[in-house]
Amino acid sequence: MKRLIRLLALDMDGTILDEGGVLPPRRAELLRELADEGIRITFVTGRMFRSAARYGEMVPLGAPLVAYNGAMIVDLMGVMWYHDPIPEEETRRVLGFFRDWGVYVQAYNREELWVEEATSHASRYYARLSGVEPTQVGDDLYRGGFASTKILAVEEDPRRMEELIREARAAFPSLDFYTSKGHFLEVMLKGVNKGRSLEMLIYFLGIQKDQVLVMGDGDNDSHMLSSFPNSVAVAGASDLAKRSARFVVPQGAEPVEWIRDNVICGAEPCRCGG
Repeated sequence: MKRLIRLLALDMDGTILDEGGVLPPRRAELLRELADEGIRITFVTGRMFRSAARYGEMVPLGAPLVAYNGAMIVDLMGVMWYHDPIPEEETRRVLGFFRDWGVYVQAYNREELWVEEATSHASRYYARLSGVEPTQVGDDLYRGGFASTKILAVEEDPRRMEELIREARAAFPSLDFYTSKGHFLEVMLKGVNKGRSLEMLIYFLGIQKDQVLVMGDGDNDSHMLSSFPNSVAVAGASDLAKRSARFVVPQGAEPVEWIRDNVICGAEPCRCGG
C-alpha cells in the first residue's frame, strides 16, 4: 500500500552526512527531488541550529529544525519554538564532573559553543565538523551561571567511555546520556529527546505520525525511531538504532534512494537485516 509521506525527518551525522560532515552531491539531489514532489524535509539532529541550518543551502528545508537532540526547535528565521536546557546548577555540576574525569567537555549557551580552551585538539576537531567557531571562556565554563542546552564530552577509549557513562548515570539521575559517533557522550535533561520534540513539532504543523518518515543511525535516535511507524535505520547504525527502527537500509544501498523506492513510493518491504 502506498504511503502518504508529508514530512521527511532526518538525522544528520552518520545518516545523511558522511564521516567528514559532507552531504554527498547525489544524496542532496535526491532530497531536492523529494522536496519538488511536495515532501517537506527537516533535520532532527544533535547539532546546534546554526550548524544544521547551513545545509539548507543544499537541501530545501520545509519545516523548523529539531536541534540539540531535541532540546530546541527553531524555525528557519531563527525564531525559537521550544527550548528545554539543563538547569544552571545541574549544568555546573555536570561540567565539573567531566573536568574531574579529565575528559574534554563543551557546553552550549543558547547558540554559542563554550569551551575552556579553543585551541585544544578536541575543540578544533568539533569546530571543523560543525562549522561553528567555539567561544573560549576558560574556567568560567565550570563556574555556572548559565543553563546549557546540552553538554557534550569526548572520550576515545571505549572501556573508559562505558565506565564514564555508568558513573555519570549514577551521579545524575535527572539527566540522560547518549553516545554518538562512538566517542561523543551527549548529556540531556531526562525526557528531552528527538522523538518527543519531533512529536511536538508535527503537532504544531498539523501532521500525523504516520505521515512522517524518520531516519537515523545512533543511540540518540532510538526514541525517534521507536516512536514513528515509518522509521528507518541506515546500514551502519548502532544496534540500538536498528532494534528501534521498523526498517534497516541494506548494506551498500544509497539510503535516500532506498527510502524513496521502498518506503515512500513502493509497497511495504520486508524488514531488512543489516
